[in-house]
Amino acid sequence: MISSSKLKSVDFYRKIPRDLTEASLSGAGLSIIAALSMVFLFGMELNDYMTVSTSTSVVVDRSPDGEFLRIDFNLSFPSLSCEFASVDVSDILGTNRLNITKTVRKFSIDPNLRPTGSEFHPGPIPMVSKHGDDFEEVEGDGSVSVTLASFDQYSHQYDIFVVNFYAPWHHIQGYPSIRIFRKGSDVREDGGHHEHESYYGERDTDSLVSAMETLVASIPKVSHELALEDKSKQQINAVNALLHQQVDVE
Repeated sequence: MISSSKLKSVDFYRKIPRDLTEASLSGAGLSIIAALSMVFLFGMELNDYMTVSTSTSVVVDRSPDGEFLRIDFNLSFPSLSCEFASVDVSDILGTNRLNITKTVRKFSIDPNLRPTGSEFHPGPIPMVSKHGDDFEEVEGDGSVSVTLASFDQYSHQYDIFVVNFYAPWHHIQGYPSIRIFRKGSDVREDGGHHEHESYYGERDTDSLVSAMETLVASIPKVSHELALEDKSKQQINAVNALLHQQVDVE
């Protein structure tokens, strides 16, 4: 067997006996500084490890305009009609897109989450207008009650037609939708996306009047002049018809 003395002979880190060493004041100070430095560094590293940090970076989007991020999702609402289910998209830059319908597919389901019919396609309600139907223009405060039979006529009659969809018994006045129709349609295209043009401002009188004045100001004056010309021509034709009738009677 190899003795312990032979093993000690190959030691590369031999210690000097304490009796042969001498302590000094400078060495003690340096030792204290080194110990404090190690404790400080250990505390700082531990604090940095335990602290939650948030970093934010802004990256310029260099993707083409026609390139979009595809998001696949599957949500089931057994007690909600497809008509009222909508998807809103917002990003970190503050861009909001409401009621995304172009690439969202909806299917009716039963209480067991099984499809019960074909894909739901929202669209305008078809109207059948008969020849000779007239709708009298209502004078007053500017608002009229729109019915299923008169909606199509009114929406195409005016350049801008604002409709307030609400229930008279509902006590929340800010929840109903105020849609803006232009030439019979409220669908607006924004960068290839279709969305319904709506009013999202305050519901007090001043805000509503200001918003309506802004909408009316965007209508070209040519349309007003043409409308006045049409009305004047109709009045002239009516007067001429009365004169012809009086001449025939005489």
